[in-house]
Amino acid sequence: MTKYLTISVMLLFLYACNNKENYSHSYGRIDSLITSAESKKHYSDEVNSSLDYTFRLLADKPNDSLKRLYLLKLSDQYYNFGLQEEYLKVCKLNLELSLKAKDSIRLGIIYYDIADYYRGKSYNDTAYVFYNKSLHFLKSTNFDKRGRTILNKAYLLRFENSLVESEIQTIKALEVAKKSGNNRLIYDCLNNLGIVNNDIKNYDLALDYHKQALEQLNKLKSDSQYSILMAQTKNNMAVCYHRLQNNAKAIALLEEAISKNLKNESILLYAVLKDNLTYYKFKSNQNVREDEFDIPLKIRDSLGNKLGVIVSNTRKGEYFLSQKDTAKSVSYFLKAKEIAQDIKSHRDELLLLNFLAEAEPKNRLFYKENYIKLSDSLMESERAVRNKFTRIEYETDEIIQQKEVLAKQQQLIVFTSISIIVLLILVYIIFRQKAKQKELLLIQEQQKSNEEVYQLMIDQHHKVEEGRALEKNRISLELHDGTLSMLAGIRFNLYGFQTEEDTEKNEKFLDQVDQIKTVEKEIRNIAHDLKNNLFVKKESFLMLLNDFIEDQKIISKINYKLEIDSEIEWESLTQSLKINFFRIIQESVYNSQKYALAKNISISIQIIKKNIELCIKDDGIGFNSEAKTKGIGLENIKQRVSAMDGFVKIKSINQKGTQIFCKIPFHYEYQNIDDR
Repeated sequence: MTKYLTISVMLLFLYACNNKENYSHSYGRIDSLITSAESKKHYSDEVNSSLDYTFRLLADKPNDSLKRLYLLKLSDQYYNFGLQEEYLKVCKLNLELSLKAKDSIRLGIIYYDIADYYRGKSYNDTAYVFYNKSLHFLKSTNFDKRGRTILNKAYLLRFENSLVESEIQTIKALEVAKKSGNNRLIYDCLNNLGIVNNDIKNYDLALDYHKQALEQLNKLKSDSQYSILMAQTKNNMAVCYHRLQNNAKAIALLEEAISKNLKNESILLYAVLKDNLTYYKFKSNQNVREDEFDIPLKIRDSLGNKLGVIVSNTRKGEYFLSQKDTAKSVSYFLKAKEIAQDIKSHRDELLLLNFLAEAEPKNRLFYKENYIKLSDSLMESERAVRNKFTRIEYETDEIIQQKEVLAKQQQLIVFTSISIIVLLILVYIIFRQKAKQKELLLIQEQQKSNEEVYQLMIDQHHKVEEGRALEKNRISLELHDGTLSMLAGIRFNLYGFQTEEDTEKNEKFLDQVDQIKTVEKEIRNIAHDLKNNLFVKKESFLMLLNDFIEDQKIISKINYKLEIDSEIEWESLTQSLKINFFRIIQESVYNSQKYALAKNISISIQIIKKNIELCIKDDGIGFNSEAKTKGIGLENIKQRVSAMDGFVKIKSINQKGTQIFCKIPFHYEYQNIDDR
């Protein structure tokens, strides 16, 4: 039985490994096919077959993140080779899979890609819907994609002649672009703001935006389209100067923009610049030839650029109108009008109706009536477009809100469950806190008792010192009034025994009297010292501290070093501060004796600026000063320092000792001292 079980496990393991190898190999093949397509510069049947084969391989894969990733890469390749329908097919499949998997990160990108497809097909309302959906799923941190999506919405609004709304969306995109630092996106936003303001006849503001765009190009010199963008911006600025009746400046900019390489880099842009240059010279009353208008017209016609063909034909019509050649003028105007009607370029159609009315005065009324009808129709159409985009925004938001309501309901259930759990945890914590509070109250009572004991010790020392002072005073009086008086009497009596016969004896006698005087002087000095050295008021804290250290030397046989700044006026410090100082030193010394196994302890008390700094060091075994839980003694030290609004730092190194450093602000409390 065991033998069969072992064989089964091994077979399952080999099957799993084999599946994993096939899985990796299959995606490896897909990766190599996409990489190969990326390296191709031009479309071919071979490329198309390779991409279709890749799609079939991916279609057989399970719906996982890797499959959705490679579908995105595949759709990019279809787009790059201009295979728009295949591109949309892959995007829709990826959208379906991502919705099933709730892959919100990828959904934002896919909606954006689908919107690009519809924008390319001029289905502006559909594209607008998908850009809106994309924004909902794109993360707020994905500044580049969000900014580009908002700008694309602005482009759509501009194409539909909703210029104010386009400006608003472009400003939003510019704010996002500046956050991301995407220099190309910033340029595109500034460029669109210039075009929009030019269309709404804010020429000065439009020119200002184009100048900002030109400055922004200094950061894009490494961009492959740098020279095209530079020429485009100068052309846009030239258009503004033309509208401001400054054709000289416009012509100068266009001559700068037209370069030999531009014709190879962008033939369409070259045609635009050439056409504008010829037209502005014509409007400046410079001599231009008919064939100068023909060059850009032929380029635009060969590229199928119908909007450009309308512009070129219109300008040729103006040229012939100025030459009083009405027949040719009307013929070019009618050609342009026919194309404008075909592609529904109503703005151009309105302009051409005005020119036709001027060229054919006898039909002026007819053209003006058509102008009014078209203008009214256009206003209604624009209003309908604005309403349509507003409705799209609203409906998209409404669907999103419905989804958010469902999500909120789920969140509410989760939140309620979490709240109950948190409430139970809080009840437990409160119970624990009450127990700890009782423990802290006991500790505080103990500390209070310790302080009372310390106060009793201080009082006892005061009484002892007072007794000593009184005894010293009594001895001083006895020496001064008793012993000195007796010595003085003896000295005066000795003078009576002095004789004049024996000079040698007299000298010895006087010598002995001088020695008595010296003794008198020494006794007097001792008496004065005893009188003046009143220890009670000034030295009680230091004496208590010294006595404590001396006692510890005897008990523990540890070497102690005590350094105290002589400038500290202990008698002017509060009793509370001195109690806390004594307790901190006492606690630290006991810890060093009991736990640290120290051989040497140094205690330093210094006054630095307006702080008293206490430093206690030992050379013991140390402890982990980073540990979350420390002894109650160290916590007491911290509480005492905190009570004095001070700062404490405890540093300990294994086998090298411990240092406790306290810095405590203080001020002297001067008061009248009873000179008993």
